Amino acid sequence: METNRNDTIARETTRGQAGFTIMEVLIVLAIIALIMGVLVGPKLFKAGEEAKRRNAHTMAVQFASAYARWSLDHQDACPSNISELVKYMTNKSDTKDPWGREFIMLCGESAPPETEGFGIVSVGKDGKQGTDDDIKSWESPVK
Repeated sequence: METNRNDTIARETTRGQAGFTIMEVLIVLAIIALIMGVLVGPKLFKAGEEAKRRNAHTMAVQFASAYARWSLDHQDACPSNISELVKYMTNKSDTKDPWGREFIMLCGESAPPETEGFGIVSVGKDGKQGTDDDIKSWESPVK
């Protein structure tokens, strides 16, 4: 009879020690969340910014293509504003870049030589023209 009692005590002791406490599980989850936030978070943010840059470039190129169609109807002229080009676009687009700022239209003498008379610029994330983050219709979006 003694052996049965010892077996019962051993099983009860083993059952009480098995598994993790809720505190241990929460600590492990907190550590995993911290690691994900430090390692993965910045990469996701960078990917989001890169997507905005590519989207802005695509929109700028669409406006430049719309200008080519617009100029067939309006020779030797520049549009008075960028919204005139929207009706010449296959994908009707907003005249604002992904950061909510108006695209800048360069036409005629204000356009750089490499644009052949017309170009579109987004001032990018910083909102300032002439900085490294500007997106231009005549340049590659990847820097």
